[in-house]
Amino acid sequence: MHISTTNLQNAFGKYLTLALEGTEIIITKNGHSIAKLEKLSDEMIQEELTTYYAEKKMSYIQFLAMTEESDYRYEYIDGEIYLLASPRFDHQGTSMKLTLLLSDFLKENPCEVFAAPLDITLSRDITPDKKNVVQPDLMIICDTDNVENSKYLGIPELLVEILSPSTRSKDMIKKLDLYMSSGIKEYWLVDIENQQILLYHFEGFLLKTMMSYHINQTFQSVLYEDLSFDVSTIFS
Repeated sequence: MHISTTNLQNAFGKYLTLALEGTEIIITKNGHSIAKLEKLSDEMIQEELTTYYAEKKMSYIQFLAMTEESDYRYEYIDGEIYLLASPRFDHQGTSMKLTLLLSDFLKENPCEVFAAPLDITLSRDITPDKKNVVQPDLMIICDTDNVENSKYLGIPELLVEILSPSTRSKDMIKKLDLYMSSGIKEYWLVDIENQQILLYHFEGFLLKTMMSYHINQTFQSVLYEDLSFDVSTIFS
């Protein structure tokens, strides 16, 4: 199936569902094929149960009650609870490099960079009464005064997830859809294994821009025009 970039932006969820069902989606621009949206292989999306798992569905109130006194890290997406394991060494090294880079970029900016663990509560625009709780690896927060009882209640402008074998499908599918539909402006997926950074820029709860940056290329944020860096420095 061939679709234009405009059609993809206007109905991303529809075409993502078709891709997951096995339909090959070719994206075109000005009559030329520029990208392909397809389901990952079973090997790529296999989850390591020793690292994280999904429990049976529960309500948001039940989730809050369960996690209030817990020392473990959890995420709550579409009624399912995920137990998060400690990050690997290469994950933490990459996170530190990005944290320093973003902190330096924001040194004269009222926004701040934060790192996990920090609960971010999000609701989709079509189901505002249904809550989701995530812990992105990194986030840029501009409404830092939107805190109540030591809990952040706002919506970050930018979120970063560093892929690992155990969270790849969750970050690339579930979280991508959640972030797009909940008011996040930009989402980075940092792929250590393939040494690339995927950028998704959203406007009006729709996918506006999708880019892939590799080693020896200059990464350029859409949200922040002055934010650019050599991809190689992140994976060196």
